[in-house]
Amino acid sequence: MGNCLARAAFAAMPVKFHWATPPAAYVPQPQHWTYAVAAPYSADRTRLTDIGWETGLYAESPADAASLAEGLDESWGITDRVSLLAQLHSLLTDGHRSEYNAWREHWHGSLTAEADLREEGDEDNLQRYLWFKDDAFGSRTINFLAWDLVRFAFLAISGATLGYITMEERDDALRHLVAPLRRAYGTWHDVGAAWLAGRRWWSASIGDPHDKRQAAILEVAEGPEGPWGHLPWTLPVPAPQGVFVRALLEEGIAEPLSPHDVDSATQEALELDHYIKGFSEKQ
Repeated sequence: MGNCLARAAFAAMPVKFHWATPPAAYVPQPQHWTYAVAAPYSADRTRLTDIGWETGLYAESPADAASLAEGLDESWGITDRVSLLAQLHSLLTDGHRSEYNAWREHWHGSLTAEADLREEGDEDNLQRYLWFKDDAFGSRTINFLAWDLVRFAFLAISGATLGYITMEERDDALRHLVAPLRRAYGTWHDVGAAWLAGRRWWSASIGDPHDKRQAAILEVAEGPEGPWGHLPWTLPVPAPQGVFVRALLEEGIAEPLSPHDVDSATQEALELDHYIKGFSEKQ
C-alpha cells in the first residue's frame, strides 16, 4: 500500500522544466534542439536541480553528479567512457525498436500468437500482442525510434555532465539524431506519442502512475513552459562532424559494417556506417 501511495504521489507532482533563460526571453539555438530531444526522459531526473535544460548539463553540485552517476550505473551499467559509448552506439543503431519490430512482424497474420503466448505464460508479450491486435495507441504501425533516441539524448548529456565524454563529443553525438527523427516524425508531438508508446511496450503496462506521469511531462514539454513549445521542428541544426565517430572508433566500439551486416542493418546503422567509412578513408 505504501509503495502504491508513493507512486501515486509521484505521478501527481507538478512537472517543471528548469530554464537558464526565462522562457519569455528565450531565443532558440541549433544545439538546443538536440538537448530538447531528451525532454521526456530528463524532466524528472533533473527536477531537484536548478540547472537549465538548455545548458546541455544535468548537474552542477558534486551531490547531484553523484546521484546521476549512481542512476546510470544502476539502470544502465554505465560507469565510464567505454560503457557509455557502447550504450550510445547500441541505441543509435539498434535499441529496443528492432526487437519490437521483429515481434510485430512475427505476429502479423498469425492465427496462433495469442494462444501460444497464453500457453507459454508470457504475460508481458501477451499484453504487447493484445495492443498490437487492437492497434492500441498505434501499436501496429507506430515507429518506436523515439523510445531509443530520447534515451540516447539523455545518456549523451548525462555522460558529458559526468565527464565520460567531452562537450564536443556530446554535441556531435546528438546531431546524429536530427535526420532520423525528422525522417520518422513530423512534429515534437509525434516524437512524444512514439516515446510514450515505446515506454508502454517496454514496461508492458498502461495507466499506472508512471505512465500518467509521462503523459503529463509530454503535455508540459509542448507548452509555453517546456522546451518543445519554443523550438521549431525544422530549426536548422549542423550535421555531425565526425567527433562522435572518432570516439567510437578510438575505443573500439564501432567498425565498418560488413556486406552481410548491411543487409540486416537499420537505417540509422547504415547512416552511421557512412560516417565511419568516410572518417576511416580520411585517416
